[in-house]
Amino acid sequence: MTLAIISPSTFTDNSLPLFPFESVAGTLLHVEPARSASIVGVPASGAILPDLSGWLAEAGAELRYANMAGSVGLLERTAKGGIHAIKTLTNQFAHVGIILNAAVIQYILENISHAFFFSVHGRITRAGTSGNDAHFSTSFSTTPGTSQLLVASMADANTYPSTAALKGAKKYPLTSVVSPAAPTPLYAAAGVQGYTGAITKTAADAVANRLASMFNVGSSGPFNPGNAGAASKVFYRLLIEDMTVSGRDFAALSAMDYSFFEEEVLNVGGRYHGDTHTAPSTLP
Repeated sequence: MTLAIISPSTFTDNSLPLFPFESVAGTLLHVEPARSASIVGVPASGAILPDLSGWLAEAGAELRYANMAGSVGLLERTAKGGIHAIKTLTNQFAHVGIILNAAVIQYILENISHAFFFSVHGRITRAGTSGNDAHFSTSFSTTPGTSQLLVASMADANTYPSTAALKGAKKYPLTSVVSPAAPTPLYAAAGVQGYTGAITKTAADAVANRLASMFNVGSSGPFNPGNAGAASKVFYRLLIEDMTVSGRDFAALSAMDYSFFEEEVLNVGGRYHGDTHTAPSTLP
């Protein structure tokens, strides 16, 4: 089977205003392909996804993928500008991740006592058969285990760290999104403060080894390079904020961010509502 990478040309309007809090002090990273004029079609693996907030110098992320072709994987732009990753449910070596760059990771390492907010907006287009796929996850340690995670939002509805360092978590749907009854919009957010893991990796190590990823298909992030039963997903937007600098707490920030998800993804007339893409059943 030969599958082409599809790049619809129907999403040309990136003039819509950004959500009002994108450029506040403390906004480490805002990535949103549909609002980024420099992201055309499907970027090559290793391509830089620019930061739209502009607060942290040199902030950005990297789209990294492998084996997303032929009968095992497909990477495409959706009709409304998202990045859609489909992978077969039988091959663990096809994977996609949006990796934080060294500037963002170095900032977190240098301010590890601060409170951080992480969120991803997207869509589940086919349920997975395995629960250990991560929506986002970050670690700075060579030692596997959930105790070493700064943060992780997992498809089985767990959010880490499972300690007082977790300042809040919010998801849509509210239950596990491993096997939703039907394709569903996806929202995942977490607030963390008080990392207790062992920092044994530099920012460069974290980038090279995919230890900080804000979108995963076919990989659970830091400690599992492949997940054969991973769900297929669309990525729309990610946000990371230093709440210590911005002065906001998780409850307020997640409420604002979730209202934007409702407006853009859930509500009729929203930028991403009614999005279309290749059917994941193309790759069994």
